[in-house]
Amino acid sequence: MKAVSRKSYGKHQRKALASPYDSIFFNNGSSKSALLAAGSVIEVADQVAQGKLKAGAAIVRPPGHHAKADAAMGFCLFSNVAACTLRIIWSIDIWLVGPCIY
Repeated sequence: MKAVSRKSYGKHQRKALASPYDSIFFNNGSSKSALLAAGSVIEVADQVAQGKLKAGAAIVRPPGHHAKADAAMGFCLFSNVAACTLRIIWSIDIWLVGPCIY
């Protein structure tokens, strides 16, 4: 996704890159804002998982709730919830009870 934020890409090139996705619009800050948003969600989840916070919420843009596991969608480049869930599972060795898809 970093490629979409290159300064060498103009408005028309970004529009062409976005066209296969559902309601995505790329600008020269898309990659950075998506990475910061995903990182913020992960940081809040880490703080809760470590017991430093009782609960938390990350009010971020883009929110990351439309993206699929393998594709950007609905102006979300990454699935922030999926990313932070995997981070927590892997970092503190939580294994969920019941059927899981990995």
